[in-house]
Amino acid sequence: MNVDPRWDTGGWGHRVKTHDELMRAVSRIGMFRERRYAWRGVVSRTFRVNSSLVRSLTSGGGRRALTIPREHEVRAREEFILQEARKWGIGLDVSRPTDFHLLAILQHYGVPTRLLDVTSNPLTALWFACQPASNPDVDGALFAFDITDFPQYNTFTYSEEAYPDGRPLTLASALRISTEEQLPFILRPIFKDARMQAQEGFFVSGAVPVEVDIGGVDGMPIPGVVSPPGAEAFRCLLDPSCATARGRPNRLPFVVLIIPPRVKRSMVTYLEGTFNRSMRTLFPDVQGFRDAVRAGLVDSERRRQPRPVLRPGHK
Repeated sequence: MNVDPRWDTGGWGHRVKTHDELMRAVSRIGMFRERRYAWRGVVSRTFRVNSSLVRSLTSGGGRRALTIPREHEVRAREEFILQEARKWGIGLDVSRPTDFHLLAILQHYGVPTRLLDVTSNPLTALWFACQPASNPDVDGALFAFDITDFPQYNTFTYSEEAYPDGRPLTLASALRISTEEQLPFILRPIFKDARMQAQEGFFVSGAVPVEVDIGGVDGMPIPGVVSPPGAEAFRCLLDPSCATARGRPNRLPFVVLIIPPRVKRSMVTYLEGTFNRSMRTLFPDVQGFRDAVRAGLVDSERRRQPRPVLRPGHK
């Protein structure tokens, strides 16, 4: 069901050529003054940006046009899942579990939700983007979202969180605001397990927009979108000598860095050796250990020789 959105030719992405260029691009994006970014890495550039719930309700693909679900369809399925989860007693580790709290739990265990996993650390997202894909020749992709102006909610609060006018703050009200203002929102997990802490993770979500802002982004409005920055803007962004007046964008609401397989392979070694990004450190729980054992990574770690650490400048 994945259809290549052609991020770079669509004007929202840039295909890096070297290890150095990738690290420089990440650094330059993060240097936009007083802007905050959420990062997400995927092993294949053909992957669209969508939540597991939107993806599960999407039809078409291949030679058939994709049909993205409407907000009322997503909401109906979501309410059913939340209702059934409560019947199963999920979320009773806290008193009065909110819909936000339940969604975070369900997302952790792979139940389809409207939440999109992101991280505040671009190096963590890079590690995910540089993992091997089923096709070893496919490019990875690193997404950056400008979240500076997004409303922010917590998965749980012991006091009754409310808006200034006293209305209760709920998932339903957050979705109404998202629909009215065409803005996504941030969801911060209050009860962070070992994995969320290690990955510095949180969630981005929102109501499904009526109109698509960016082809390849499904079920989420991207604010401030007028037109893609284009190839010249990305070239200028990566050139420190390029002044804003000569074409460097003032901000990027959304950007994709395309990572070729050769660069992916060098980055994995670099991230593990220099920044301690590995399956062991990013999945420090029983599930992570189980997956590593099943993949043969535990035995291979014990047998392999130490790998050289790549420093900036290596390709």
